[in-house]
Amino acid sequence: MYIAVDTTVTNYTNMLYGKPNLDIQAVENYTYRIDQAQLVNLIDSISPVDAEVYLSGALLGYNHEYKELIVSNPNYQYSYVYNFKSNSWHKISESYKLFINVWPKLYGVRYNTSNGGEFDGVYDFTDEQFDYYINTLTVTRPCKVNDNIDFVLIHRAIQRCVIETTPLCYAGLFVIGSNDQVIDKSLGGVFLKRTIIAVQI
Repeated sequence: MYIAVDTTVTNYTNMLYGKPNLDIQAVENYTYRIDQAQLVNLIDSISPVDAEVYLSGALLGYNHEYKELIVSNPNYQYSYVYNFKSNSWHKISESYKLFINVWPKLYGVRYNTSNGGEFDGVYDFTDEQFDYYINTLTVTRPCKVNDNIDFVLIHRAIQRCVIETTPLCYAGLFVIGSNDQVIDKSLGGVFLKRTIIAVQI
């Protein structure tokens, strides 16, 4: 996806391209953790296809209020969002069948794909509500461990990790690894319900 400004053309989707890690999606412990109602419950938002395939049937909408470009394919249960302020992509666990631009507002027409594609209302992107909990999942890129020194450094970083949350909010941190880059398995993790979590694995 390219955006042209004057004579400058920028490819904003290069960082999205690449096959999804289907191997790690096959790890039972991984899918179990991200399919819990008390934790994130985002199993349907994990990418089953490369972003290039996703974009082939996607719609675009621009949120002027938050300077965000929403890329949504109604055949999937998630959308990509590019924030021009932070120059970064993230995903949301909603998809839209139609965008309605009424400048400066942007509306998205939703259909519940898990319920036979029934109409699920119109969402106002410029009227965000912050009075309810949302599921959030952060997955890092693979980190190559060359020897025991690297492993110790990673292990110490995990041990020193502190996750601060609001009351009644669940949080967890999990490490999954592989010796042969073929078979992944869970190496450890913690899932607690506290205001501050000191993670130790």
